Amino acid sequence: MKVLGSFRFFVVAVVAVVLVAVVSQPSSTTRASRIAHLESVVKCPACDSLTVGQSNAPSSVAIRHQIERMVTSGRSDGDILSALQSQYGSNITVTPSTSGIGVVLWAVPVVLAVGGVVTVSRVGRRR
Repeated sequence: MKVLGSFRFFVVAVVAVVLVAVVSQPSSTTRASRIAHLESVVKCPACDSLTVGQSNAPSSVAIRHQIERMVTSGRSDGDILSALQSQYGSNITVTPSTSGIGVVLWAVPVVLAVGGVVTVSRVGRRR
């Protein structure tokens, strides 16, 4: 029973941290922070393991200018990422897509977490 109590405390702590993170996020982002965020999620097409924000390769510099122009013109982040994906391919972002094999990459950690919760709760009930 002591394990189950510790687990409940852990779950409550995680939920509290997530709520604080969501509530404390600024609702409006500045142009510079949007550009910096987009540069941090778009991979350098010529480099391994670098984003366009980290790389000084000519292709990264060109993408940074393209991102800045699109943000300045008022396009949403989703539109910008979609445009870059159509131009450079779906692997241009550092996060997996939410379609095709990307669904599996997003779902596996969730399934493992749920399986862990179920296992811990069953072990807690047996004791």
